[in-house]
Amino acid sequence: MQGEKPVIYPILEWLLKNQDTLKKRAYLARYLVKVEVPAEFVAEEAIGELYHQVSYHTPPQRKKNKINKIKTRNAW
Repeated sequence: MQGEKPVIYPILEWLLKNQDTLKKRAYLARYLVKVEVPAEFVAEEAIGELYHQVSYHTPPQRKKNKINKIKTRNAW
């Protein structure tokens, strides 16, 4: 595999400048993945309530907000 310097160097520069932030994002990404819980467990009231609270705060909610921001920005 061979890369062109004008392409690779800016990417490496960005990665190295933002290393701390990117490490934090990579660490937190593991916890932002939606967990699939079997239906028989979600049927229990306490577990179902916790599952819905967690589901509200996971990426699909934020992705929806991100799409709305993009639509708003493109409306100009």
